[in-house]
Amino acid sequence: MDRISKHLCANAIAYVALFVALGGSSYAAFSVPAGSVGTPQLKNHSVTPIKFSSKVGAYVRAWAEIQSGTKVLAARPRARIVEWDPASASGVVTWGRPISQSCFPLTSGSGDLIQAALLPLPGRIVGVHYAIYNNAGQPDDNGPLTFITALCPGP
Repeated sequence: MDRISKHLCANAIAYVALFVALGGSSYAAFSVPAGSVGTPQLKNHSVTPIKFSSKVGAYVRAWAEIQSGTKVLAARPRARIVEWDPASASGVVTWGRPISQSCFPLTSGSGDLIQAALLPLPGRIVGVHYAIYNNAGQPDDNGPLTFITALCPGP
């Protein structure tokens, strides 16, 4: 056998795997319409702080998705509501580890106004104090989903 034949026999599986991988990515490149992959298609934790920080100069230290001000639906790291006042529709969320005072909270919600501020808690870690208001500016303790993120300066 000559050198080329020996090489092909020894690496046959590797070449098959290479062509299958290239064929799959080529198919996806030509069959998936532009702009069809967005937020709904992203899986949890697929966007990491490193990927985010290269664009905005900050990284996500912690985040939480909260429903009606009192129920944590999802978070990273694990979050919990440590205070909630239904009269003022405000509460405090913590993540079980310190958040630097150089960080800043970023909030969003669907249709309501959400305000947030870092809050040093006596004898505890820093949390985020948040308040939910309806479109008329009144406290709304039955507000829709609230997203709270603690962004910190890049490393």
